[in-house]
Amino acid sequence: MEHGLVMVATPDEVTQAELDSSLDKECREQAVRDAFASDLYSRWQGYREARREVEDEWLDALRAVKGEYGPEQEKVMEQQQALSRVFIKITATKVNAAYSRLIDLLFQNVDSFWDIVPSPLSDIPASIKQQIRMMAIQELLPYRLDPRTRNQLIQERNDEMERELLAEALEKANTAAMKMKRLIKDYLINANALTEIKKMVREQVTLGTGCIKVATLNTRNHEKWESEGDEWKLNEHQSIEPGYVVLKG
Repeated sequence: MEHGLVMVATPDEVTQAELDSSLDKECREQAVRDAFASDLYSRWQGYREARREVEDEWLDALRAVKGEYGPEQEKVMEQQQALSRVFIKITATKVNAAYSRLIDLLFQNVDSFWDIVPSPLSDIPASIKQQIRMMAIQELLPYRLDPRTRNQLIQERNDEMERELLAEALEKANTAAMKMKRLIKDYLINANALTEIKKMVREQVTLGTGCIKVATLNTRNHEKWESEGDEWKLNEHQSIEPGYVVLKG
């Protein structure tokens, strides 16, 4: 009801207005959800159709290895009973040969088919070079030498100190690389990485595509003796370590 410039509403009208507002809000939210679901479904259909051709190639390759005919060939042979159903398994022989060849190339040394080494081409930062230069000058400062001889000796001492620094850095890098290699090797053994990589190679030569997902997280349980006062107890600990998973098509 309107009385001049002021609108007066009854309680029923206020309740109805709130219901209408709530209904409009719910309709808008539902419309957003429907649009989002429609977009997801459209994307899913696109992805499914995009990989269908690849999946058909995988299935054809797998049938060839197993010695099976495809649905279309089975249908033709059902129609024409005179056709032979014998399948000569030449593909499986070639696949096994390719698998053996790749395994021999990849794992010639099973214990260490990978390595970690420091880069031999290390560079000294300019600030450290300046410090080395100053140290070389200070070492020769007490001696009375002509400028030419002094500069020559300073340069020789500077080069010697740089070589010593590089050798020390390379030795530390070698030590760190060996420690990291032992740690990674322990992770590989615990994750059964060699077997997983061989599975990936088998899929690669069978289907034409092989993928392995690395750096997945696994929980490892290990026991450790620890002292508690005058007693020793065997406690169980858990640690998070990287793992390896072969992605199936």
